[in-house]
Amino acid sequence: MRLFCGKQRGSICVFLTLVLVPVLMFSGIMVDASRLFASKTVVSGAGDLTMNAALAQYDKKLKDKYGLTAMAKSPDSSDEQQKLEQMFKESINAKNLKDEKSDDLSSLIQLEETGFEAKGVESSSLAENDVFRQQVMEYMKFRGPVYMADDLLAKIKKLPFNNARKEQKYVKAKSDYALKATELSDPIQKAKAAVEAQADAIEQLGSSDTSFLQTYRDKTVFRLAAKSLQKYINEDIVADFPEEAPDPVTLDEIKVYLSYPFSWDSGNTTFDDQMYKNMVTLLAIYQAAKDDPEVRAAINEENGFTAEEIQTFDSVKSVINGNINSMNDIYSEAADTYQACLKALEQQADIIVDNGKTAKSELDKVLKCWKKVSDKKDAYNRAKDDLIAAGEEVEESPGEDIEINENDLKALKDVIQTNIDTAKTFKEQIKKFKKISKNFEKLSVDDDTAYAIRNSGGASAVQSFWSWHEEEIYDGVTNTQFKGGDFYDPRNETFYQTTLSGVTSEDSDTVQQDQRNQNREEAKAASGSYAQMKETLKNAQKEQNLSEKEGYPASYPSGIAKTSANATGTGPSEIDVSADKKTVQSSKENVELLNSILTCLDNLAGGLMEQGYLMEYTTEMFNCITTKEGDTSLSNDKLSGHGIWNGEIEYILYGNASTGLNKTLAVTQIYGTRLAIDSLYVFMNKDLNREADVVAAAVCGPTCQPWLYPVVKYGYLFCRALAMAAKETVALVNGEESAVWAGKADGLKFTYKDYMKLFILIALTGENGKKDLSARAADCIQLNTGSTLSQKYTMLTLNAKVQTSTTFLPKVPEFLGQGKSTDDGKRIIDYKSVMAY
Repeated sequence: MRLFCGKQRGSICVFLTLVLVPVLMFSGIMVDASRLFASKTVVSGAGDLTMNAALAQYDKKLKDKYGLTAMAKSPDSSDEQQKLEQMFKESINAKNLKDEKSDDLSSLIQLEETGFEAKGVESSSLAENDVFRQQVMEYMKFRGPVYMADDLLAKIKKLPFNNARKEQKYVKAKSDYALKATELSDPIQKAKAAVEAQADAIEQLGSSDTSFLQTYRDKTVFRLAAKSLQKYINEDIVADFPEEAPDPVTLDEIKVYLSYPFSWDSGNTTFDDQMYKNMVTLLAIYQAAKDDPEVRAAINEENGFTAEEIQTFDSVKSVINGNINSMNDIYSEAADTYQACLKALEQQADIIVDNGKTAKSELDKVLKCWKKVSDKKDAYNRAKDDLIAAGEEVEESPGEDIEINENDLKALKDVIQTNIDTAKTFKEQIKKFKKISKNFEKLSVDDDTAYAIRNSGGASAVQSFWSWHEEEIYDGVTNTQFKGGDFYDPRNETFYQTTLSGVTSEDSDTVQQDQRNQNREEAKAASGSYAQMKETLKNAQKEQNLSEKEGYPASYPSGIAKTSANATGTGPSEIDVSADKKTVQSSKENVELLNSILTCLDNLAGGLMEQGYLMEYTTEMFNCITTKEGDTSLSNDKLSGHGIWNGEIEYILYGNASTGLNKTLAVTQIYGTRLAIDSLYVFMNKDLNREADVVAAAVCGPTCQPWLYPVVKYGYLFCRALAMAAKETVALVNGEESAVWAGKADGLKFTYKDYMKLFILIALTGENGKKDLSARAADCIQLNTGSTLSQKYTMLTLNAKVQTSTTFLPKVPEFLGQGKSTDDGKRIIDYKSVMAY
């Protein structure tokens, strides 16, 4: 030793002592650290064991009946929490394996009093749509292909819808064309009435008596005579005795003159030349007596004059004044009659103008409507050509090819406008004729006229007077024949002859046709049976209102997921077959229901099998209208024992609280689908088209309205489709099979449940379809099991605070001279973990 150490004795001990201290410290720390890591392992194992034990307690009813895996009890409950905590404690303490005083590692690990919490992950409950759907998918991965191989998807592949989109487009284009064509009826009927009214007015104007001008001219003699007599009375003109009178006039001659009649009867409108002469002669006597008192004095009884003659002499002036008034009245009446006749002619011209304007306006409407009809016709022809190009045979009839000759229509308009212009020119002429009487009345009567009336007679005097004053009286009227130009009969035009002449205003729907009426009655009867069946379903005693269930919808998955109900349905509730147009209007839109079906088929062809699995699960786990008492689900669960009887699938599809309403909507959608398919069938069927052609020809022939032909034909076909759809729907609801394509009795057939599967597939392709249908399927499960799915967790989280002890670490501070250290050697392990099925 000395040899080895030399003079360094004791240095090795010192060295080893110096080295040993940190080594011992390091060793102690490593031992404590190892214990801590080992404690964590023990805690982790205990936690996993506890969570496995918790998850092992799954809900057997959910698993057996619906293939859903979830914890039977909520870990949040006090009982379950206590059990899991005890299990965790026993897992970290090996009391059952070691003595309690043992220094084994497990005895160093203790759970703190408030250090344990186990709970389900909220987003992992079966009420969560994604979780529910994922479990359904897992369940169906092995069962789906087996059940679906010979089920709906296999049937769908056989559907006779190769050219359905083209057929659908074709039927819709035909319907649009027919409906637009009917709009021609009203303007054409109005145009015909206006054209005929103008023609009648032209005829009436042509046959009008225009001799009233000559009549008025002849009657002006009364005004001339009255004015002349007034001049005689006023002594502006000297009244002379007749040429044959002796000179001087004797008393005997005066007695003769006083016996002449000279009182004018106001009812006598024929001018009496002799009476006029008598009045002038009597005025001559009167004026002579006035000028010569001896003459007046001689007219007395002593000279042989009777009292009547004396009275006549005394009343000459007053009687003639009365005659003047009568003559003025006769003239005024003649002038009024003249103006009235002119006004009547003016009214006839106005009728020609007004009816011409109406006819032009209605013809413009016809032309405007025809352009729209023509567009619809072109679209219809394109759809027909596309269908033919696809290999389909199309049955058409000549009656469907409506044509309006625009050139002929415009030619008729031109003739009508010519008549309007002629009538306006005629009215301008009438305005000038109206001034004739005023112009005549402005003229004064001179002595020559008075002498002419007495000497030549009234007619000659009138002719002379009008000749003398022609320029003043006519004032620019050059044509006295009341003619403003040549009128043309618009009924001779080609468009009237070919299109308007035979049109009647009788509504084609009032034309009796036995086969057509029988067809409508059958459609009404079938529709009535369908409506009665819907009402029966809605009011059945077994129907429920889920809103009366406790917690619905707030605690049900549909309420949590905020899914919406389809309260409106997707099919027609009633088709109006009272008229052809109404039938086509209310039926044609149903053809568009095929869009959703065809889109669904396209999606399935693209390999979207998730919808197929969800559809199969929904329709095989729950009941519907046609489910029978002994039917079972995929899991052999009796469907009759469910909370909703004969209506679960309908609830899942439509989501209304009223199960009766859901069933009604389901039947309505089936009816709409059948009507759409049957509409395609009847429009493509040759025999039915020929039958409809016969009906359309019989109806449209009497009215001469070819533009009604398509709507009558298509209305008839839609009635046939309506009757077929209603009967098929009733049969489906009664549990029978029905051919998808009516023309193939031995072809593909669907049941009510098949249609429900199809509708669910369609709904699943929608934006919120998966969410809505999955949530409502979960509603039914919750209702059937009595389990609140929001408390059925598929994922568990565990949080624990565990205390463990160290041996060396608390001593290190003291060893280092820190005697006041508070480190008691206790360490906390914070454990957190999640586990799921």
